[in-house]
Amino acid sequence: MMNDMHRFALGIVLRLLILTMGLTAFVVVVGEIVFRGAGAQIIFESERDGPTELYILDVGRNITYRLTYTAWLDLRPMVSPDGQRVAFFTRGEQSDIFVMNFDDRNAQPLMTDDHLDRNPAWSPDGRQIVFDSSRNGNSELYVITLADSQMQRLTFGAERDTLPRWSPDGRRIVFETLRDENMEIYMLDLETGQTSNLTNFLAGNDWDASWSPDGRTVVFVSNRDRNWEIYTIEVDDPTRYPHRVTTRPEYDDARPMFSPDGTQIVFESWVDGNWELFVMNADGTNIRRLTDNDADDRSPVWWR
Repeated sequence: MMNDMHRFALGIVLRLLILTMGLTAFVVVVGEIVFRGAGAQIIFESERDGPTELYILDVGRNITYRLTYTAWLDLRPMVSPDGQRVAFFTRGEQSDIFVMNFDDRNAQPLMTDDHLDRNPAWSPDGRQIVFDSSRNGNSELYVITLADSQMQRLTFGAERDTLPRWSPDGRRIVFETLRDENMEIYMLDLETGQTSNLTNFLAGNDWDASWSPDGRTVVFVSNRDRNWEIYTIEVDDPTRYPHRVTTRPEYDDARPMFSPDGTQIVFESWVDGNWELFVMNADGTNIRRLTDNDADDRSPVWWR
């Protein structure tokens, strides 16, 4: 535990860093320093210190900071639209969703029941979180309002619906489902309640969907060309013909996520016998490796 003298000394060091490095903002946490405003930063899950925890990667400095210290597995982080909080779910005796403030690392459970809740994603205004849950037997999509904890069920299919992602305009949610006996990406219109098959490829599986910042494009993973590759699809294009972004037959690529400005995609890839993080331009060019260790680094999301 850090005593008062150590905190005082750390405060002096931080002030010197701000003066010499021009950092615009920072957060002090016990035993670590998490910088903000210093370039691209990515939140991800990793087993590098044992059980899966959340970490922050400062891409420009190639420095990694540990974010969570829990007795469970911390999985699938999603940063709030204002960048102040991160939602994730834990896997231990059961699966629970937590919301944590970056400033003080105060993590609170989203619900206080005994159901299996997973894969949270924020609404564009940060007031709601959509997630999948088996609270009624089958995995379905639900949304909860943070202010009053009011919950609404969104899907009622006979097959598993999971991994929802809210569109930037708040009107639609994409998710993956087994409704067609294979994994497909579906889209839910929140105004009408209607769902439609976005990828519609019966010969393979499509999963891990997320939106571009302008809401025009969904990036996802598919094995339609045998190994796992990353694709994009224009959601309002009548043909909805998927565009292949990666061509890496020697690797499996997964869990892609657009950068906040839409120019890059961060993703994970199976290389050297474990999962590592990579980033590339949105058109698939200039692929760069971000992590390189013996542990699995997975589920990258942009913070800054």
